[in-house]
Amino acid sequence: MEKKITTLDAINKLKETIELLEKKTTHIENKVGIEIRTAKDNGMKNKRLALTALKRKRRLEKQLAQIDGTISTLEFQVDALENANTNVAVFDSMKYASEALKNAQMDPDDAHDIMDDIAEQKELQDEISQTLSSFIQNNSEYDDDELLAELKELEGIDEQNETPENETFPEIPDVELSSKEKRKKSLDDDMKGLSAWAS
Repeated sequence: MEKKITTLDAINKLKETIELLEKKTTHIENKVGIEIRTAKDNGMKNKRLALTALKRKRRLEKQLAQIDGTISTLEFQVDALENANTNVAVFDSMKYASEALKNAQMDPDDAHDIMDDIAEQKELQDEISQTLSSFIQNNSEYDDDELLAELKELEGIDEQNETPENETFPEIPDVELSSKEKRKKSLDDDMKGLSAWAS
């Protein structure tokens, strides 16, 4: 008899595949760097070799984009399976509690309450499933234009927070003299006045 695939088995398999694709991405990125260096080193002195390197670079970049898309899809599947695991655990717990209540010969009104809770949870799971399926149809959760606009806004905030080179700061006001310094100044003024009178 064929072994039934569990959600945990599927999650582990997906994560292994994601890890493999991430390693492949790193390898391809290194190859892109080599092609860029080849193109730069040859430049106009060996135009044919430089152009061939750039063509290879573009093919590799296309592969990177495809792998990124695949990784996003697999990560979404991992999230969906983990959510399904949670939903199953919640449902099993409710079922277990319901059985315990039945064994305790609970009041019929309480039994109705439990069934209402189970029906409510089923509606919630149906809503979650519909949300997930509509998300798949919409393809992407984020809009690149919105993200770029947010990035520009953040850069604008950094520019506003920079202190201009020619900005002047307020002068520090004179600190009021202490009573001892006032007496010394007054005595100095009296001595000057006395010296002026004597001369």
